[in-house]
Amino acid sequence: MISKSNFNFMKKNKFNILLLTFLMAGFTFTSCENEDDATGDSVVIVNSGAAAIEAVTPGLVFSATNNVNEGGIDRTLEYAVTLQDVQPVDIYVTVTLASGDAVEGDDFDFDHQVIIPAFTKRGVGTVTIYGDNETESTETFTLKIGDFNDPNVSFPGANLAFNITDFGDLNLVLDWNTTFVFSGVELTLCDIGYDVDYFLLDAEGNDVSGFQSATGACPEEMTISMADVEDGEYELIMSIYDDAGLASVAITPAFEIKTTVNYTRDNSSFSGSFMQDSADAFDSNFGSDPGNASPHYVATLKVENGLYTFSKNGSTIATGKLANLKNKIAAKNANRGKKPSYFN
Repeated sequence: MISKSNFNFMKKNKFNILLLTFLMAGFTFTSCENEDDATGDSVVIVNSGAAAIEAVTPGLVFSATNNVNEGGIDRTLEYAVTLQDVQPVDIYVTVTLASGDAVEGDDFDFDHQVIIPAFTKRGVGTVTIYGDNETESTETFTLKIGDFNDPNVSFPGANLAFNITDFGDLNLVLDWNTTFVFSGVELTLCDIGYDVDYFLLDAEGNDVSGFQSATGACPEEMTISMADVEDGEYELIMSIYDDAGLASVAITPAFEIKTTVNYTRDNSSFSGSFMQDSADAFDSNFGSDPGNASPHYVATLKVENGLYTFSKNGSTIATGKLANLKNKIAAKNANRGKKPSYFN
């Protein structure tokens, strides 16, 4: 016979078991329901991956062949692939060697993939041209950027072509000599010891030639190596260190004293000559200027990827450049003598 207390205990246990069963069933149902609700909650989806390519290194082009001179210096060039919209996954743009006789690993190297990290728009690829000490003929190679099978990116692709040259030093002969008549006698500026100095200035007013063309020689010469100059623009200027007394005799009419720049480059067909513009030239009435207080512009030399280009901008030389140069010239010329006037 079951006592009343035992009956109440059994009744209570049945109720607890039943309640626990309902709770477990509810938990299972809720868990399944929450799992289903999470589907499709992502707010970023893979899009078409439209992308474009652009140069990072100034002067790098995709529409024509890039000419790069070794010059004994390694050069790294950069370009970028940019997405129109971010992707939720990393994007890999394939880069392959399409053609050429230059040797990868010896003459050049390149990134075989441009990686655009997830949730960013831009990835940068590099090409390195190696500079060595061997004299070589021109070599070529072309890279193909982008592949039809690259996933999650819609990119038409591009070619990046290079000519690797191995040109040497730039050699300048700077000639101001001209003929004139004084008291019925035909003379030349070199005959009378007319002394002109030349300087090749960087953006800070430093003479990158190392004062090669401030020697008293007629004409002056200058040699520029790739190790002397970085990519950029340089101004070739002139000043009259010693006019040999020419200004004092005041020849009438005064005559122009213009510089002819003759240039060649080792292991290259780059050669020629040009004359300073009349607007920038000195005349015979301009006296000695050993402190370089009033130099005149001759030409601009542009250096890009180891290649040289001359132009004549007719520009006024910035005074900030000259302040730096004047101090160095004063130190250099401290013990440099002047010749007596030819006309005394």
